[in-house]
Amino acid sequence: METLITLVTTAAGPETRPQDRQGIVESAEHLAAALTVINDPQTSPELREELTSVVKQVTSALKTVSSPKTSPEARSMLILVVRRTSATLPLACDHRTRQELREPLLGTVADMSFAAESSESEGGSSDASETLAGGGGTPTVSKALFAGSTSNALIQDARTPPEQRDQLVKSTRQISALLRKASDPRASQEERSEATKKLDEETARMKDEQEEAASAQKRPAESLGKAAAVCTSAIFETTRKPRSLGG
Repeated sequence: METLITLVTTAAGPETRPQDRQGIVESAEHLAAALTVINDPQTSPELREELTSVVKQVTSALKTVSSPKTSPEARSMLILVVRRTSATLPLACDHRTRQELREPLLGTVADMSFAAESSESEGGSSDASETLAGGGGTPTVSKALFAGSTSNALIQDARTPPEQRDQLVKSTRQISALLRKASDPRASQEERSEATKKLDEETARMKDEQEEAASAQKRPAESLGKAAAVCTSAIFETTRKPRSLGG
């Protein structure tokens, strides 16, 4: 909690870009949802332990933004990834969320935060992740991180239908696991290279699912009904006016 307060306080400085400041504040709000569940005495020890680990990992990734080695561009990208990824924490912490959905959500948050932090700490630039696993021509870790964060943004969007949301949760979990392996400094070069190559195919598949989810997002029926009523009213009003003026 102290680290989060420090990060938010630091972000309030005039040297912080407005979008970065907002991203840090929103990430802290997402983490607050997890902290509430952690502090709830009714929370199971297993879930409390898992959430505590996730919160520490996300907080650690956010701390990277204060490093002088991180370029402004890389800092903005890191904050964007963390903000979008941590946005699924309130959904994961909701008691109504199914366990089979909660587990991959939390795993994705932890792995993507780890990958974001590792890719920046190794090179200090948004392109540094290209050196993580070789694999010339394959997507970089930074590009896969951005794609994964886009999925997380769709997952937490209430307009995304359950079927598309559940599929995105599954595919994003696969991407996040590959991201962790591709950016893990403890893994061998061969393991990291293999994980990066797999990211190519999996990311392409996930992008197709993102398009499907975005096109399937529901529009509130009430809003459509109101719009139709307004249009109908306007039409009748328009057709009445000529008669009243001529009468």
